[in-house]
Amino acid sequence: MFNKRIENLQLYQVLADACNQSKRTVDKESYDDLLWNALGSALQTSTAGTRELVLVVDDIDESSYREKALLYRL
Repeated sequence: MFNKRIENLQLYQVLADACNQSKRTVDKESYDDLLWNALGSALQTSTAGTRELVLVVDDIDESSYREKALLYRL
């Protein structure tokens, strides 16, 4: 996503903030929330004003996350 939108400074800021915050997060639930929020923000930032984005998620059944919780987050 970043390679396709290299000029998007908002996307860079979302990714940099998530990276910095993840270094200070020790609680697993807070870490999960941080990553999901960063993904949501990155998708919103990188797709604003562009063609529709299709996100394919494969192997949901292989995730360590409970399937229902993962589908809810997506």
